[in-house]
Amino acid sequence: KILLQAESLFPQSTLVMDRLSAVALRNENVEEAIGYLKKQIQCDPDNLIPYLNLSSLAQLSGDIQTALDTSETIVKLAPERWDGHYHLASVYEIADKVEEAKSSYQKAIKLAPKKWRPLNNLAYILNGEGHTKAWKEAELLLRKAIALAPKEEPTPQYNLVLSLFNLGQQEEATSLCQHIIEASTPDHWVVDEAKLLLNALTS
Repeated sequence: KILLQAESLFPQSTLVMDRLSAVALRNENVEEAIGYLKKQIQCDPDNLIPYLNLSSLAQLSGDIQTALDTSETIVKLAPERWDGHYHLASVYEIADKVEEAKSSYQKAIKLAPKKWRPLNNLAYILNGEGHTKAWKEAELLLRKAIALAPKEEPTPQYNLVLSLFNLGQQEEATSLCQHIIEASTPDHWVVDEAKLLLNALTS
C-alpha cells in the first residue's frame, strides 16, 4: 500500500517500480511484475538490470518474443558484458535458434573465459549435433568447465559423460557417472539422469 502511494507521488521513480515489481513477483503475479519492469525501462532505458529481469520473467511466462527482443537490446546497450550474450544465447535456445545460440555462447566465452556456464551450455548444444567433431569439441569445453565450476556442481560432469558416451569412451564415462552419483546431493536433478545413463553403460 505504501509503495502504491509512492508510485502515485513519484510516477517516474525507477526505485519504486523496482520494489513494486519485486512485491508482485513475491505474490506470484508475473504479469504485474512485467508491467512494472516495462515502466522502469521507459523511465531509465540505459539501466540494464530491468532488461535482464524482464527477459527472465518473459521466459517464465512463455512470452519468448519479448524475452528475445529484450535480450537483444541488452547486447546492443552493453556488448562488452558477457552475461548479456549468455542470457541472449539461452533465449535463442528456447526459441530453437541453435546457430544463434552457439554464436552468443561463443561471444560470452570470449568475454569471460573463466565462467563455466557458457562453456557448459555450448557443449550441451554440441553434444546434440550427432557427429564426432562436435562431440570432441564438447569434450574439450566441458573439461574446462569442470575445472572452473564449483566442486559441488555436477552439471558439466554429467554433460561430459554424454560426450564420452557419444565418443565411445565407455570406461571413463562409466567411472565419471559413478562419481557423480556418489558425490552429488541426492536431490540434484543430475543424479537420476546419471543413474539411467550408468544403467545403459553397464547393461
